[in-house]
Amino acid sequence: ILYVALFATNGSFGSVEEFKPGATKPFLTITNGIGEPSFVVVDHKGTVYVDQINDVSVEILEYPAGQTSPSQTLSITGKSEPVAGQMTLDNHGNLYVHTLFLDSAPSHVYEFKKGSTTAQDLGLSGLGNTTELSSDKLGNLYVSDANFGISVYAPGQTTPTREITLPSSEIFDDYVTTRGGKLYAAQGADGFDVPSLLEYAVGGYQPVNVLSGYFQAPLVPALRAAAF
Repeated sequence: ILYVALFATNGSFGSVEEFKPGATKPFLTITNGIGEPSFVVVDHKGTVYVDQINDVSVEILEYPAGQTSPSQTLSITGKSEPVAGQMTLDNHGNLYVHTLFLDSAPSHVYEFKKGSTTAQDLGLSGLGNTTELSSDKLGNLYVSDANFGISVYAPGQTTPTREITLPSSEIFDDYVTTRGGKLYAAQGADGFDVPSLLEYAVGGYQPVNVLSGYFQAPLVPALRAAAF
């Protein structure tokens, strides 16, 4: 199933549309509670999690499979100007959210234990003002850091076990990890131009493959889905 998050436009509500393989029209559209979705993750049961900004908080709406109304809302509250970042789930159903409050930098990664509505700040060191996040099946978190690289944190650790930096003066535009631990990172100078895509082996520091050429930004979320 393909899950597509849409912003509110021309007076309409934001939504998440679900498409079956090969379909051109959604079989389910979620609008209840959604304003401007920032990121979407789905667990193995089909539960949909949508994060968005609500005043001075980042809220995560949880929709059980097949439902169009949220079963609960999880909140992370800060001072002002929140940025709703990426989310990931581990094998135990725990939810991780990377977010930033602009007047309370740097960013933080929060964990919601499965079944809990209380956010726990993991206290990860070395983070900056970006909010990219991914994970693998071993529970390692791949988090964008203050050096514009990717720091990898083992489960329960607050300092990185390794840091991945680009082999040039560019920055990571976005990235995704497979469940097995391979890393695919889009290399770019801003959010629009992505000149190359780098592939890192499990545990690697340097890319083992470079897909060069002029890629458009939608390539990255496409790889996010395909990599799993």
